[in-house]
Amino acid sequence: MRTIQVRLNKKLIKKAKELVERDLYASKSEVIRDALRRLYFPQISTKDREFRVIYTSDIHGNLAQYKKLFGRAIETKADSIIIGGDLLPKDKKNRTPIKQRRFLEKELIPLICKFHKKNAQKNHKCKIFILLGNDDFRKNLSVLKRNQKKGGYKAIQNKCISFYENFKIAGYSYVPLTPFSFKDWERLDLNDEKETKTRENFILEGKINNSSIKKFDLSDRKYNIEKDLQKLTKNKNPKELILVTHAPPYNTSLDMISQKKHVGSKAIKKIIKEKQPLVGLHGHIHETVKLSGHFFEEIGNTLSISSGNDHINKKLSIIEFNLFNPRQTIKRICI
Repeated sequence: MRTIQVRLNKKLIKKAKELVERDLYASKSEVIRDALRRLYFPQISTKDREFRVIYTSDIHGNLAQYKKLFGRAIETKADSIIIGGDLLPKDKKNRTPIKQRRFLEKELIPLICKFHKKNAQKNHKCKIFILLGNDDFRKNLSVLKRNQKKGGYKAIQNKCISFYENFKIAGYSYVPLTPFSFKDWERLDLNDEKETKTRENFILEGKINNSSIKKFDLSDRKYNIEKDLQKLTKNKNPKELILVTHAPPYNTSLDMISQKKHVGSKAIKKIIKEKQPLVGLHGHIHETVKLSGHFFEEIGNTLSISSGNDHINKKLSIIEFNLFNPRQTIKRICI
């Protein structure tokens, strides 16, 4: 990509700045590029365009997998990397808020900075979007947010922001109740249905940030995944929306555990059916792709996808697709 100078009057500069502040574009340069593209190429089909996306999740602090991810992005000249939760170590030794924070500050963020430097040498830019998962302590969300500019990534925790041109990306970390003791990113699922109706194995009490205790009351449904996602996706154009939820939609090939039981979110599936985003990206259940034999499922017009990555494996499982033509270009590879 070549760089040119463009002179604009104050009124146009102000307007471009407003579009960026409204999260419609990532930068003023992107506003100008899109305006020229729409003027000069109005007849070009989106199928003839390309924006390369790499998605994965559940790396859980596996540095070898992170290095493979960024190496693949450089090799393929990816335009964007999306990491859909469970970024940090979960082994007994390192599963503390302090040690997860240290991994963020000393390992992951420097690795991302190094990746950007390598890309800059090749005159290429790659957008990175990051989401915490249920095994990542909530206390470190402030660390993730504080280092966005330094690290050159965007934290999409419970946010809907500009992805590329008019496309938006919405991120959501909460998962339905689990049998696990850490409850930082767990929430009740639906507005009007108790978990006991379909969920078998979960506990109502656990730790937050590895210290204070949280108790769930199934009768108090003030805060739930359905309500959160309704708000997050409100007034968004579904044809230009990428929905990244750490939990997968319920009763699909993306939420299967041993004995082929389904443990995903009914609320996420309901929102996908109602809103019909372009793409849904999910994680949380490491073994689902191996058990179901499928890494994506069509829910109406939405292509819902799981990388099925397992941090214990030497190989990293990733998804690649062209933003302008995901159905025809989607592939899952292990590297």
